[in-house]
Amino acid sequence: MENKRNIFIDLSPDVIDFTPKSTPVDNKFPTKQVSQHGNKLVDKLKSIWREAEKIKTERENKYFKSQQGTYIEFTVDDSLKYKVKSLEDLKKKIRILNIKHLKDSNKMQVLVFIPDGKEGHFLGKIKKYLDPDQLTSKGKRSNQDLINCIEDIKLAILQSFWQSEIEWIPAEDKLWCEIWIYDNGEDIEDEFIKLAESLDIQVGKGVINFPERKVFSVYLNNKQILDLIEEGPVIAEIRRKSLTADFFTGLENREQIEWVDDLLLRLNVNKRAQNSICLLDTGLNSGYPLIDPVCNNNCQSYKLDWGSYDHSGHGTMMAGLAIYNDLQQAINMDKQLDINHFIESIKILPPDGENNEELYGYILEEAIYKAEIENPELSRVFCMAVTANNYILNTGAPSSWSAAVDAVTSGFYDNTKRLLFVSSGNISGKSNYSNYPKSNFTEVVEEPGQAWNAITVGAFTNKKDIIDPDYSDYQALAPVGGLSPFSKTSRSWDNDWAIKPEILMEGGNLAVDNISAEEPFFSSCEDLSELTTNYKYTENHFASINMTSAATAKASWFASQLMAEYPDVWPETIRALIIHSAKWTDKMKEQFLDGELKSDYLKLLRTCGYGVPNLERAKWSYENAVNLVIEDEIQPFEKGASNYRSKEMNLYKIPWPEDILLSLGETEVNMRVTLSYFIEPGPGEIGWKDRYRYPSALLRFDLKRPDEDEQTFLSRINKKEKDKNDNYNNTTTDNWTLGMNARDKGSIHSDIWIGTAADLSQMNEIAVYPANGWWKTRSYLGKAEEKMRYSLVVSLTTEKEDLELYTEIINLIDITEKIEIKV
Repeated sequence: MENKRNIFIDLSPDVIDFTPKSTPVDNKFPTKQVSQHGNKLVDKLKSIWREAEKIKTERENKYFKSQQGTYIEFTVDDSLKYKVKSLEDLKKKIRILNIKHLKDSNKMQVLVFIPDGKEGHFLGKIKKYLDPDQLTSKGKRSNQDLINCIEDIKLAILQSFWQSEIEWIPAEDKLWCEIWIYDNGEDIEDEFIKLAESLDIQVGKGVINFPERKVFSVYLNNKQILDLIEEGPVIAEIRRKSLTADFFTGLENREQIEWVDDLLLRLNVNKRAQNSICLLDTGLNSGYPLIDPVCNNNCQSYKLDWGSYDHSGHGTMMAGLAIYNDLQQAINMDKQLDINHFIESIKILPPDGENNEELYGYILEEAIYKAEIENPELSRVFCMAVTANNYILNTGAPSSWSAAVDAVTSGFYDNTKRLLFVSSGNISGKSNYSNYPKSNFTEVVEEPGQAWNAITVGAFTNKKDIIDPDYSDYQALAPVGGLSPFSKTSRSWDNDWAIKPEILMEGGNLAVDNISAEEPFFSSCEDLSELTTNYKYTENHFASINMTSAATAKASWFASQLMAEYPDVWPETIRALIIHSAKWTDKMKEQFLDGELKSDYLKLLRTCGYGVPNLERAKWSYENAVNLVIEDEIQPFEKGASNYRSKEMNLYKIPWPEDILLSLGETEVNMRVTLSYFIEPGPGEIGWKDRYRYPSALLRFDLKRPDEDEQTFLSRINKKEKDKNDNYNNTTTDNWTLGMNARDKGSIHSDIWIGTAADLSQMNEIAVYPANGWWKTRSYLGKAEEKMRYSLVVSLTTEKEDLELYTEIINLIDITEKIEIKV
């Protein structure tokens, strides 16, 4: 079947005033005996202030007099979570610094900073609560819900700030930690460093900046942490600094150098290519014959004294797949091989040891800027298979590293959007392999793979044949088309966080000897791995690579092919096309799909992402399978009479071939919709625990149902329209595979509608509308009226090959003056 270019259309949407429908929250706040409870809290607060005053007389804050105050920890009932902001007062500079949900309980611990002079704030609230004359219009006590939810109040201790496991807190020995301080807009960086020096605390190079937060890497012990809390600026949280995981360095290769020469004779490198894959890894040995023709002389290092060479082999092995995708196939083919992208390398790991002092988020940002400064004219795919699994909470919540990924990809610092792939991390250990695939449920994606804007890559495998006679008694562990034994998942994460990994690429398999034995033996043999380039090419030209590193390199190659074909599209669009083309294999469904409920598909999604992407379906349309692509923007919020509110929604009328679809009647058709955008991260405040506080804004999509007219459709999603429609009801079921509860996570949303062609003929209206984010809730940061870019991909597919859907849609576009087509 003839392939055709995807259809990029400039639709002029109807921009409609938008107010989101509110979801009723049936909170049952605890009841208290007013006098007893209120007076108990008053006594606690008075005792706290006496103790705080005693501490202040013993110490003098030399550097941060403007930020002096007291940290108080509130233990509150979980029913307060939707009103937790009532514990702060921004006008009085009383701020919530962090929130922790206590395990196996319905309680939260909320750390609040109270500036000097504002000690009476909460006492005043409690006194109003105790006053029987201070009743609300509903007859409730003043501040009743808030005060009844407060279970305990105490002066904060080190654990109040600590955001990692308690056993990771430094003792007498110094350890590298992250200090998150509240940034009040003043120049506090130099003062913090001066204070650290006075306390004999080593501060690592570089600081990461987020809204209202600065993050430092510090080397200190328990006592020094307490000194910083008492003498330093307002500290929001403290956590252990993560360490990188070990690399899989590959196996000895068995190929011959003549194959290299043969491939070089067939290699056709486009020296005018406009895009590049930039590896953020261990460096690159660019003199390798199969790498040198594709390298555009942009091999650098985060630190000059590290050198840009590959000190461990991992970066050069990644390059082999990033350039060729399937090097073994490239060697064995007998025709010209076209390469339409360059390879670049920024070394982000030292030749010896770890990056102890620097924050990995800061290193990432600096590495990306180095690549762009050297060759600013190129479009780039950034590829990073460096991950960490130490000292992180396995919930899916952000870290400083993952938040830095979101910041630099969103253009938060410089308004430049970027496409970045990161690996999900690797499962290792005999006990995990013996428990495949159940171990994949509990082994979670490593940081920074929880970043919302990055495409996190896991691994599946099609490899099963073992030819090596040394492994004659072995068999492949994972089935063909199944999840690779190495691939980590987000199956056990808190369900509000992003779906990770989003896609799976070939990552190899494991050979196992006697799987039913009590002590089976596992091996990564070359037959079940990918052939790639070896960094010690004077000794051996080829090596083997597997796991999610291989998968991530292949994903970056995939993206480079789309960028070469569509050089002018946004990174958000490339990301959308990749995920839009992904599909679960039958074996994945057999392994992980327990039923046909949407909750069953959510489990599959958190295990295998959206599946394996298909380059042909991402790159091309066909007569019976059409991809429509829209690139647009929306302003989610605006200033209202008293606060910020949702502003608008975009309504598109898709050029649907209604007559053809109606003629098909009950024939089954598939429609897929993917919405891709980048969020700006707000990891401070309570962004760690609340997905509506972490992203700048969220977007959603929805389509008109077959039995709805336009007004009914708008009433279903827009409160302003609902108020106009007295006959509105929301009882219609839908045919979506995932549904909103499963797909509306993270910053890319993709779902498949399956139904009759007749029904689909009436579903030609699609809405894109905003949901909450910190742009709105923290409007004082000056971002509340920003616009957000997005890419929307809509595809229509049927098994009937004789249909001319593509031609019909082109004709519809041609006769519609307001639609511009770009193919």
